[in-house]
Amino acid sequence: MAEIRKSILHRLYIVYFLSVIFGIIIVGKIAYIQFVEGDALRARSKELTLRYFNIEASRGNILACDGSLLATSVPIFDIRLDLSSVVIPKDTFYAHVDSLGYCLSNLFKDKTALEYKKELKKEFRDENRFYMLKRNISYTEVNKLKTFPLLKRGKYKGGFMVISKYKRQMPYFPLASRTIGFQRTFQGVKIVNGVKHKLDTSIYVGLEGAYDDRLSGVSGKRLMQKIANGVWMPVNNDNEIEPKNGEDIVSTIDPNIQDVAQNALLKQLKKNNAFQGCAVLMEVKTGYIRAIVNLRLNPSDSNYYEMYNYAIAELIEPGSTFKLPSILAALQDKKVDLNDLVYVGNGIKSYGGDTMRDSHAPPKSQLTVQEVFELSSNVGVSSIINKAYSDNPAKFLEQLSKMKLDLPLGLELAGEGVPQISSPKNSTWSKITSLPWMSIGYGIQITPLQILTVYNMVANNGIMLKPIFVQEIKQAGNVVQRIEPVILAQSIFSQSTIDKAKRLLEGVVEHGTAKNINKSIFKIAGKTGTAKISEGKKGYGKFYNASFAGYFPANNPLYSCIVIINKPTCGEFYGSQISAPVFKEIADKVYASHLEILQTTQVDTIYSKIPFIKNGYQKDIVSILKKLNVTYNSANLESEWVNVIANESLVKISNKKIQVGEMANVIGMSLKDAVFLLEKQGYRNIVVSGKGLIARQEISPSKKEIKLILTQ
Repeated sequence: MAEIRKSILHRLYIVYFLSVIFGIIIVGKIAYIQFVEGDALRARSKELTLRYFNIEASRGNILACDGSLLATSVPIFDIRLDLSSVVIPKDTFYAHVDSLGYCLSNLFKDKTALEYKKELKKEFRDENRFYMLKRNISYTEVNKLKTFPLLKRGKYKGGFMVISKYKRQMPYFPLASRTIGFQRTFQGVKIVNGVKHKLDTSIYVGLEGAYDDRLSGVSGKRLMQKIANGVWMPVNNDNEIEPKNGEDIVSTIDPNIQDVAQNALLKQLKKNNAFQGCAVLMEVKTGYIRAIVNLRLNPSDSNYYEMYNYAIAELIEPGSTFKLPSILAALQDKKVDLNDLVYVGNGIKSYGGDTMRDSHAPPKSQLTVQEVFELSSNVGVSSIINKAYSDNPAKFLEQLSKMKLDLPLGLELAGEGVPQISSPKNSTWSKITSLPWMSIGYGIQITPLQILTVYNMVANNGIMLKPIFVQEIKQAGNVVQRIEPVILAQSIFSQSTIDKAKRLLEGVVEHGTAKNINKSIFKIAGKTGTAKISEGKKGYGKFYNASFAGYFPANNPLYSCIVIINKPTCGEFYGSQISAPVFKEIADKVYASHLEILQTTQVDTIYSKIPFIKNGYQKDIVSILKKLNVTYNSANLESEWVNVIANESLVKISNKKIQVGEMANVIGMSLKDAVFLLEKQGYRNIVVSGKGLIARQEISPSKKEIKLILTQ
């Protein structure tokens, strides 16, 4: 027994001893934590429960050149409730929860009043201090919530918390939406040390991306506390550091011109069932882009959208619009002059087994350089360039380089295409075929905006300007930076070369491939282009790029413009048939709505030796001509109303015959005289469309209504 007892006591001593040691260790650890690690752990505790969060600054606006909004940050709000009994007494909550549920259901119409009531009661029982009531509501809805039962008591008595944030909106959407830009989100997976991590990043594109650092502003700071279920709520009612709002960007875009360009291009794309197209309008003297349209077909719904910045990013073989740079080079190097004859034969020529053809048979076997350009003869242009530079193609490429065709333009917008121009240094260069085909726009790849920049350079008397999309940056309405025009190159060509190039471009519209658009009261200069589209190793297929590039008014250029329509599929594919009419529609609308062009035209008319005179009342016309000392031929004038034809030295006036019982021909008259004459004949229901001179008159089948269509 004694030994058993001794054994038991021995074991108890061991247990007791171990317990004492364990207790000492615990007490020691507590003391260590309290006095050694205490400060660090207390700081760590605060980090886990208190944290400063960034408060997003209001993103700056993107404005049109007239100050109207193209992109703006609209405030939206999240509504949260502090449903703890400390804030809202139990009897107060239950006295108002029914009516609150009814009001919420009536406002948002997403749940029934009963559903809202059940949800609110549950969150109140759980004492949810940061309950999400509604996300992304408007300011108007917030104001309505402030009148609801319980919520009208505010934050400290009703638990009502309003958290503001911002949503980007485009008031003119979809106008220029791809150029203005938007936020693009990318999702993916990144593997680090064999562990997969989800990536969710976003970037801005367009002007939003190019000027993100100016638009985004500076974030503020707000102290937040972590509460139950990992939810963070503000400690204070106000921010510790208020955010600084972003600056406003004043773009060069004119929304009226943009709308005209978009509608004109869209109409033609639909008419020809094309894949995509672009239209860009540039101000000649500044390089400011006043309109840029990029539309691509979405096969899923057969509609066109701004999905891709075709004008800036797409590399194309320009075709015949590239004949301008080619001829500019030859003229500058004095290889040819406009009246030199070029043998074109029957419009077919072979280069090392590759056959080149003109789109239409030439009218004669020899054409002047002027005629070669106006008729867009592939054989003619290639013959000129091949003869001039076959022994020294580097000289031709040097001229292209001076026109900045071998490098990007350095636009502020990301994604600009990098030109691809072959040279004798490349393995693909052929001494026989490369130069001739390059001269007519094949075997090279440049962007539509680069082509336009060259045409704008000619319009601007040889000064090449960088295309610009932003003209000012503002903060709180005050201009903090003006973005001036940027000269890329000047004096590339002599004034003589530029003048000759202008004559060529005007000739194309007056009696060349674009004479179908020579119907405006102002002169247009430009060049058509029709290029087959390469399909890689398959060669050139059945699709085309139809284009027209030029400027207006030709006598005093204010705007340059390019229109490209890609893969039309309804039969027509020539630039003159598809793209040139879009150019003319844009030019006509801009002319009709912009005073500076009208003033230019009026000034030219005023200082002309022979004034522009409309058909009209004989006595008025003769009186005006006498006062202006203008020579006129008025032999045998018998009628009250006359027709007027003016040439460089003489005004011819002839009788306008008006038969009794027949409606008078008022074409070429002013609206005032036309209406007076028709009403004098007894016509009363006269409908007028447009401005300017009477271009056409129509009478309804019932002869009860006359429609007068004016030139603009």
